Amino acid sequence: MSVPTILFGGVAVTPAFSGLTPQFPGVNQINVVVPAGITGNAVPLQIRQGGLTSSDKVVIAIQP
Repeated sequence: MSVPTILFGGVAVTPAFSGLTPQFPGVNQINVVVPAGITGNAVPLQIRQGGLTSSDKVVIAIQP
């Protein structure tokens, strides 16, 4: 499986970990660190993998 790229408001981040969770069979886990300077009440969160990028309709609030 290729490593995904996570986008916070269009800013690409490589995950610290991406893989199956030992506690929950069949569940993938992605651990990322939010880049400095990314803040807002509705920051688009996307996943890019294998040439495909998820919709930018999912948003999260990030506070400093």
